[in-house]
Amino acid sequence: MSMGSIDLGEWMGSLAQAADDIARGALGWPGCRVSQEPCVPAPICGAYVPLIDGNASMQIALLSDDEGCHMLARALLGLAPGEPPLPSADVADAVGEIANMLAGGLKRRMQGRIGSLALGLPIFIRGRVEATDKLEMARARVQLGPVVALVMVLRHRV
Repeated sequence: MSMGSIDLGEWMGSLAQAADDIARGALGWPGCRVSQEPCVPAPICGAYVPLIDGNASMQIALLSDDEGCHMLARALLGLAPGEPPLPSADVADAVGEIANMLAGGLKRRMQGRIGSLALGLPIFIRGRVEATDKLEMARARVQLGPVVALVMVLRHRV
């Protein structure tokens, strides 16, 4: 089966399960809540990871605002409140690692459906990606501990 033949809703469901695992495990929070409500504050930065299946590819993303990205990074690194702020490069690396863990969790869940799925390297982007007639996306608001974030699946239409 190809990644393009699987509904984006199924990808999002598996991505939400992966986010819950990461919140409970790597971040040490009590899980995550998923909703279709808009994110407030609006996400302005985050990490994207490509998933590749032969000649096809898609992206998953974890996005938040600056404060949310800092909180995610601090949780991943096990920093206590009151410790000095992290440099921007460390925040980008940590959020990229969390997005990479999300992609790995998604790959594990979809492995039975798509055996050749591979992960690319995460990139940290400041700004927004817009849907076009050639790019479809699914998104969900997630509450990871104290952080409001957005998870997305982006795929080129064929």
